Amino acid sequence: MKNLKCQYILDNDKRYALDEISGEVVETLVDCSASGRENPHRDNKLQNLYLRDVYLNLHKITKNTSEFQSFVAYPSDYSKKAEKLKYCTSYLEFVHLKDKTKHISYLESCHCSLCTCCNFFRSRSEVGQCLEIFSGLFSKQEFCDCEFLHLTITVPSCYCEDLQHVLDRMNQSWHRFTHYIEFKKVVLGWSRSLEITRNIDPDSKSYGLWHPHFHVVLVVQKNYFRSAAYLDQLHWLYLWNRAYQVHNFRKFEKFKAWYDGFFVNGFLDKSKSSSDLCTQLRIQAVKVRRVKTDTPESRAKRLLSFLVEVLKYPFKPSNILSGDITIDTESVFFLDTALYHRRRWQVGGILKDIKSELRLADLDDNSDLIQVAGVDPDDIDFFSAWWWRTWSGDYLRGRLRSVAEKNHPRSVLGLPLLDDGCH
Repeated sequence: MKNLKCQYILDNDKRYALDEISGEVVETLVDCSASGRENPHRDNKLQNLYLRDVYLNLHKITKNTSEFQSFVAYPSDYSKKAEKLKYCTSYLEFVHLKDKTKHISYLESCHCSLCTCCNFFRSRSEVGQCLEIFSGLFSKQEFCDCEFLHLTITVPSCYCEDLQHVLDRMNQSWHRFTHYIEFKKVVLGWSRSLEITRNIDPDSKSYGLWHPHFHVVLVVQKNYFRSAAYLDQLHWLYLWNRAYQVHNFRKFEKFKAWYDGFFVNGFLDKSKSSSDLCTQLRIQAVKVRRVKTDTPESRAKRLLSFLVEVLKYPFKPSNILSGDITIDTESVFFLDTALYHRRRWQVGGILKDIKSELRLADLDDNSDLIQVAGVDPDDIDFFSAWWWRTWSGDYLRGRLRSVAEKNHPRSVLGLPLLDDGCH
């Protein structure tokens, strides 16, 4: 995108692109969140197009050589994924309401697990679902005074070829973890999300290693911090290492004596400790202040800023992609294989019961990422359309697509075709 023949003009909080060849001036997309931060639609699409080049290179390698053949557990058509990434979110429609707010009313998603555009909208959908679930929690009298904990679980970093095995082991360990008596005594419900980063600093000792970890919100009883069932951080670490099958101690005291033996002058001696030993676990209280005019929805919204941090993308392109297509081809191959049909956000306990009561669908890779069903038609002012233009490297305002025009990219993306009665 370095040879774009355009320049940008700012005027009255709007941004325009000037085509230096044709002289055309067109408004570019500026979409801000409720907090005033601009949503990164343009950056996501640029990352999307770079990912498409990586998939094309991966298709070329797997077709002509046997470099990754021994690691292929699930056959994948990388050229087809590359074609889908080209069309993904290349056209956006916004519905503008009479109160001057706007929402995305139409987009075409490739549903690729690594697509930055799809992950952005999926993350927004997950936050919306989580807001509904916690609003439902606060509306129940017996749970309105519950407390929250933020648990971050980290396992030892691994090489790319081991990533899939490590994620499988983490999921199995989490299942065991949630069934321990100590866990079930204090935890009423939980929300768990997966995040994966990679060390792309060539000067680091752990360069190239992958770092998967869980972010978990735990719902506990209101008197948890004063009860006999209270667990300190070392006790949580004991339970996770036991679930991860690093040890098999049935009593916490024996684990503590064993664990303390790995430390010399307060520092962990890695030469003595097990390579699977998990030491990076953090748990902290999350305070949601009560006010007199509280409603379930308002209290859940105050929790929202924290939930956004927990429910962020499973990976960020800046933490995975280095810009070197040779290195990134290997990264994308192993990450694509490891995330195949893997659920990255999950709820359990009372939160799962509330999700069932609200009849909220699971957000998998094929879920509908646009949710504007609650918009009253009488509140709609107008619609706007934004097309991705290669010459500007941005979304530019344009005309609304017809149903026939929408159906062509939908057929490529494998989405249901629209009939003539659809908007």
